[in-house]
Amino acid sequence: MNIVRHNQRKPAETWRFIAWTAVVLLCAILAVTELRKNRSFDTSIMALLPDTQHSEGEQLAQERFMATADDRLVFLVAAPSRSESLGAARRVYQHLSDSGQFASVTGEIQDSVDGEWQQFFYPWRYQLLTDDSIQRLEQHDERLVTDSLSKLFSPLAAAIAPTLTDDPMQLFMQWQQSVLPRSGFDLQNNWLTLQKDQSYYRLITANLLGDAYDMAYQTKVMDTLQSAKQQLPDGSRMLMSGLIIHAAHGAKQAKQEISTIGVGSAIGILLLLFACFRKSTYVLLAFLPLLVGCLIALSLSLLIFHRLHLITLAFGASLIGVAIDYSLHYLCAREDSAHKRSTNPDSSPSPLRRIFPGLALGLLSSVMAYAAQAAAPFPGLRQMAIFSVLGLIGAWMTVVCWLPLLSSTSKNNPVREQTVRKGFQPWLLQQLSRGREHWPTINSRRNLLILGFAIALLLVTVSNIRGNDNLHLLQTSPPGLLKEDAAVQQLLSAPNPGQYFIIHADTEQALLQAEEAFKPLLDAAIQQGHIRNYQATSQFVPSNQRQEENRRLYANQVFSDTGLIHTWAQQGQLDPVADQARDKFAQSTTERLSLQSWQQSATSDLARHLWLGEHHGTYYSIISLTGISGANSLSHLQSLADNHRQAEFSDRVHSISNMLRDYRLQLGQWLLLAYGLVALMLAVRYRRHTWRLIAAPALASLITLATLHGLNTPITIFHSLALLLVLGIGLDASIFMFDSNNSPHTWLAVTLSSMTTLLAFGLLTLSATPVLHFFGQTVLIGIISVWLLAPVFTGRNLQPLSSQSSQ
Repeated sequence: MNIVRHNQRKPAETWRFIAWTAVVLLCAILAVTELRKNRSFDTSIMALLPDTQHSEGEQLAQERFMATADDRLVFLVAAPSRSESLGAARRVYQHLSDSGQFASVTGEIQDSVDGEWQQFFYPWRYQLLTDDSIQRLEQHDERLVTDSLSKLFSPLAAAIAPTLTDDPMQLFMQWQQSVLPRSGFDLQNNWLTLQKDQSYYRLITANLLGDAYDMAYQTKVMDTLQSAKQQLPDGSRMLMSGLIIHAAHGAKQAKQEISTIGVGSAIGILLLLFACFRKSTYVLLAFLPLLVGCLIALSLSLLIFHRLHLITLAFGASLIGVAIDYSLHYLCAREDSAHKRSTNPDSSPSPLRRIFPGLALGLLSSVMAYAAQAAAPFPGLRQMAIFSVLGLIGAWMTVVCWLPLLSSTSKNNPVREQTVRKGFQPWLLQQLSRGREHWPTINSRRNLLILGFAIALLLVTVSNIRGNDNLHLLQTSPPGLLKEDAAVQQLLSAPNPGQYFIIHADTEQALLQAEEAFKPLLDAAIQQGHIRNYQATSQFVPSNQRQEENRRLYANQVFSDTGLIHTWAQQGQLDPVADQARDKFAQSTTERLSLQSWQQSATSDLARHLWLGEHHGTYYSIISLTGISGANSLSHLQSLADNHRQAEFSDRVHSISNMLRDYRLQLGQWLLLAYGLVALMLAVRYRRHTWRLIAAPALASLITLATLHGLNTPITIFHSLALLLVLGIGLDASIFMFDSNNSPHTWLAVTLSSMTTLLAFGLLTLSATPVLHFFGQTVLIGIISVWLLAPVFTGRNLQPLSSQSSQ
């Protein structure tokens, strides 16, 4: 009778095997096809995060800053003396130029920057005034005359004399000095040079030729930079800043961790399985589903997503520890069936039929846990979740469709049975069986009271946890690289790309006027010490209204018959020069300096990105900030925007941190919803015993949070998301143990599954990538807790090992 049922199953097993083989082959072809397209992998940590809710202007500003920063590298070549720094800078410049990896490299400046500026703005010099000059002219301040003459009869005379008839009050010169970037660099030997802390820094900039996130291009650029450093003379050094440097480090770190996590967990699991089963075919059968699962996940993920993140692949490497659970449960069930059939051929159904309900519910619970993770609005986490779901389904289908047929070719024989009885498996079975006899269960009143007290203590501890949502916790770059980047930005006095104002108006001229109306508030902020400086488009191109007012001030207060030029000529005995100055003013253009003319000139290179232009009928611009003092200053700047209807303050880091906080708080509700859905699903099959299955992962989650809190680990949203995995993986153990009535072979499978999961996620704990580290440490503590707690709630009647062996 048993032989007839076995023969009836063979055709179904064969067709399942053939159908799944066809699917696997198609996915293999798809994976090869996609990979041959030279698909690039994402390495930006920001790609893992959702877009914050922001206005149209903020979206435009972020895109502009990203476009500006993505393809630019900045170098500061330093040495103790002028000559040494000049020689080192020339050597670095030549090496970068000859490498062929950059679209352009800028080092030595052939023409004077001041000369370029003066030449471009010269025709409109009478329309350009600083706010201080405007105020003094409105007051007819004769100290302007005194200041001008004192400079004229000083060592500065050689610089002033050539422009005396064009700018007798030196007001145009003052305007130029006010808008030129205040970085501390000056021109030495035609190089922008900064002298500070007994070192001379020479500035070199480079524009990338390729994509900053292309790993192949990253490797070439980093090799070029490394060789440039190696060629520096003794005593010289090179500081670097650029997005591609951080992206390259992130890519290298992720690739190393993919190898460490994937290969490390695979080797550990391989040794564990061989020690347990002592048969190479069993080890291969255990590994086959996870290999197929990874293939399915990779091929379909490449098809679904335009770009895969390297952290997705690193996280997917930990899938090994979860996907192998299905094959372990099948192989242990097969061992159990073999023991029973050895004495009673009709005593047990096929291994797959016995464990199929548990396998199906285990897959469903894991998929639901990952689906909840995919529901979070985090692009990177959604990728990880979909990759993992596809991999688990692929592994599960391989167990169901392939293993029954493949394992039937592996026959037990007396020699192997003797080898196994002397190996690790029987010893572990015996130890587990002995331990189960003394394992505490919920059926004891005393244990119930102890458990109630422990739960109350855990709830009090968890309720006092305060999460940490600081974006800097997700930083993947090493401290040394961050310190070097900060040093470069500080030496350059560069504006902060994450904190700025956005101004909006209905027309181009209205926007320039709105900037001009907002600038006095920023001048006050400088006086109060909240910021060091700011930069706005209207500083370079005043509104037409302001230009007309400035020219009118020149006409009335400087060049009129009673103007300052008359006093200036009398005091300095410069009547002929004054007459020439009046003639030049009368002959100068009355046209206004246009925004388009400025944008098309080289003088706008350092500030062109501030003008965002028109979008959907509204004009936008950025006012960048330098030297923000701290949290109080950020609050002050936010208040300035709140009280100005045309201004908006953007603090990227603060916005993302607030978003992480909001999602972390919402995640508590998602977890409760996930437990509720799982409970409803399990209630269909387990009725009043449902609570026994979800108790272990629920209590393990509380223990995990309390442990992390006790270790002073900042609790982030990624720890909370990892608790969904604890739920999914923990349900597997509870379901299988309950369904098997805690049989030793099931207890063995659960133990081996927990050990393989710990191997995978334990290695994630060692990851230097914060997101992976947070997931790893949470699942590590959670799975240990589940393994300890599952027998407490699922234990009913223990099946001793001896009873099975005698059957």
